[in-house]
Amino acid sequence: MWKAFSDQISEQVEAVEKSLARYRRKQHSGTAMACAEDGLFVTVAHLLEGRDHVELEDSAGGRSRAQLVGLDHATDLALLRAEGLSCKPVRWAQAEGLRVGQVVLTVGMPPNGLRVSLGLIGQLGGSWRTQMGATVDRWIDVDGSLPMGCSGGPLLSLDGEVVGLNTHGLTRSGTTIPAATVQRVIASMLSEGDTPRGYLGVAVQPVRLPTRLVQKAQQEVGLLVISINDQSPAEQGGLELGDVLLRIDEKPVAQFADLLGILAHAGGQSMRFTLLRAGISEEKQVEIGVKGSE
Repeated sequence: MWKAFSDQISEQVEAVEKSLARYRRKQHSGTAMACAEDGLFVTVAHLLEGRDHVELEDSAGGRSRAQLVGLDHATDLALLRAEGLSCKPVRWAQAEGLRVGQVVLTVGMPPNGLRVSLGLIGQLGGSWRTQMGATVDRWIDVDGSLPMGCSGGPLLSLDGEVVGLNTHGLTRSGTTIPAATVQRVIASMLSEGDTPRGYLGVAVQPVRLPTRLVQKAQQEVGLLVISINDQSPAEQGGLELGDVLLRIDEKPVAQFADLLGILAHAGGQSMRFTLLRAGISEEKQVEIGVKGSE
């Protein structure tokens, strides 16, 4: 039984190795996964600096200069295009098939050779937001830490399907971006290139409204504006220190994550802010700025 289990792991690792490439950026190394037949590779954004190129090397020793197609630092994903490598696209897993306790493999291609780590899916959760406001479809917690050099590599099921992409760029100990999120961001970058994020230029903190204002505001918590950047969209749109943000385009904002989620894809849009100023309800039309992924 154990030999059959071991052989299955080896077979799946050997198969996925043909879909991987390695690269180095200064003192760091990363892994890229082939995601389409036309030379597209997905990897992590935090190891790529600006709109630079990177040289990919496949498992057979072939090398190619890869061009950057798109970056999304909010999900820590980057899309590269490289011609002439002998890599076949990975097979993506379906989210519905994941289970707590499932055996998975962390695979990477650091400079010193293929790296594999055996683990378990310790916890599954719902969608969550990164620090820059991007929505990740599902929380996947894998037992054990992510080995160095494996950022950009796959979390692999024993059936050889890619559950997600591993990264050190979103959490301190490393995490997995599920396949559904990776595929969605790839599609967005192919159609739009880099994914800029909406920029407002404020610092806020949640504040509980006085009882007398709860009925007027139609909510119990808002976001108190505690600082505003000079020449920012917030300043130009008429927001002031001490304002309490309640809704943006009728979407309630009670936590910082609410604001980030609304701004995530709102760059360049004009949005209606409902707020309290000195206890009086007001509305402001604010043109959301664009903060590029660099």
